[in-house]
Amino acid sequence: SPAAEALRGSGLALALRSSTRAVPLVVLGLGLGAAALVTAMQRHSPRRGRTVGIFVVVLIAANLPSLWAADLVDPALARDQDPPVEWIDAAHALDATDGTARVLQIPGAEFGACRWGDTVDPPLPGLTDKALLTRDLLPLGSPQLMDLLFALDDRVQSGQLDPAALAPVARLLAVDRIWVSGDIAFERFRTIRPELFAALIADAPGLAAPVAFGAPATNTPDIPMIDEDALGNPPVGTPIAPVQLLAVDDHTGLARVATRVVVLDGSGDGLVDAAAGGLLFGDAAVLYANDLAELSDLPAGTLYVVTDSNRRRAPRERQHALDRLVHGEHRES
Repeated sequence: SPAAEALRGSGLALALRSSTRAVPLVVLGLGLGAAALVTAMQRHSPRRGRTVGIFVVVLIAANLPSLWAADLVDPALARDQDPPVEWIDAAHALDATDGTARVLQIPGAEFGACRWGDTVDPPLPGLTDKALLTRDLLPLGSPQLMDLLFALDDRVQSGQLDPAALAPVARLLAVDRIWVSGDIAFERFRTIRPELFAALIADAPGLAAPVAFGAPATNTPDIPMIDEDALGNPPVGTPIAPVQLLAVDDHTGLARVATRVVVLDGSGDGLVDAAAGGLLFGDAAVLYANDLAELSDLPAGTLYVVTDSNRRRAPRERQHALDRLVHGEHRES
């Protein structure tokens, strides 16, 4: 409808798209309205004005349980101030590595939900000075970089990653260390179980043996969860260290000179598949065909990778449609 289209294009509607943004404005409006009411009553009848003012103050106090319960933090967010020592030690180990390369935190987690607490935002960026590459709630990089990163992480989350692709893609992303969180609260956002991912890449070519930080422990969901993995995947329940770091063999730096050129006519999924097939080592300059005006100026020996992976897809829209169906909110358009 025209009204719905107007709301979609409205800056005000965008600002009020979630409760954390809408509630403060609503509360501010109610506060100003209550103050105007008390002022008007005071002018008309001082006695009634004082009564209404006292009632408003009591109502405000009753609506702030933190004033009388001495509990200012939601229990879901209550945690120790400092992260576990295993995370701190692993972050210090990262700071001692090559400063011209990145660390890749994978599987990606858009929010910081761990067994030791919920930090809302991922905690690793605040613990290390090393350049970090991970899947975030918003794309934090160029379209080409995010296309490849999301393609890699999608394969990981779905359990369909070919381990042979991880090291070449890591080199393309200028990664020298891979960070695997073993204490992630995977059931919160249905990310892959960390022990399954650790088992998947245990013998991945091009990666050194993992360095563990902390004693291995079983990652048990807070709410019992029985799914297809729990029923049919033997590594489920295997103890895993809170943090594992894996070094990438023959890693490349952020600034490098490439002697080979790879032209991709496809998407990041095609690059992941090409890496798994042994076509990419990770030291070449990768160019997307759509970014090139002419192909004739490329050097001899250029490798052309053509895939059918650049399909028109809308995974988030499909997920939102599924959510509406689950909650009975689907309507025929």
